[in-house]
Amino acid sequence: MSLRSKVVLILLCMFLLYGIVDLIVYRFLIFPSFITLEQDEIRKDSERCIFAVKREIHYIDSLCHDWAAWDDTYDFIESQSPDYIAANLQKSTFIDNHINLLYYFDNKGKIIWGKTYDLETREFILLPDFSKNSLPESHPLISYNIGNTPFSEIKTSGIFLTAKGPVIVSSRPILKSSNQGL
Repeated sequence: MSLRSKVVLILLCMFLLYGIVDLIVYRFLIFPSFITLEQDEIRKDSERCIFAVKREIHYIDSLCHDWAAWDDTYDFIESQSPDYIAANLQKSTFIDNHINLLYYFDNKGKIIWGKTYDLETREFILLPDFSKNSLPESHPLISYNIGNTPFSEIKTSGIFLTAKGPVIVSSRPILKSSNQGL
């Protein structure tokens, strides 16, 4: 065997040995660290997403409580006054509060007033889930498990699936400003 062939064979063996060692180091030392790091980042990002959704649910629920525990709203449910609608239920209400959906129901589930607003197109739209005249009394948004709960704490909030996709919702009974009513 010539010297040139020996050198080429030694170099090939060295490259092959280097490739095998590199593959072993990468596969058993570096790659698992990347997997662990990626899983940690996924966990952190998931927790951030969950926190953001919970924060939005809390915001919508606080806004819902402000509107539901208000003497004017309580009177509106009884009188259905067009003055309340003119003063409070305009496009600006949806835009200023960054909400898409606002509905008022009586104790039987009949829609007193309600509209769905698309914030992107700036137009009112129909949402099939809320376009009927009423909801069944067992509907999760209007059936409350009252028990011994104070009126101000009675609520339903979370993510509701609609024909247009998931919607963050909150529902509370209409009360007077003193949190009395029903």
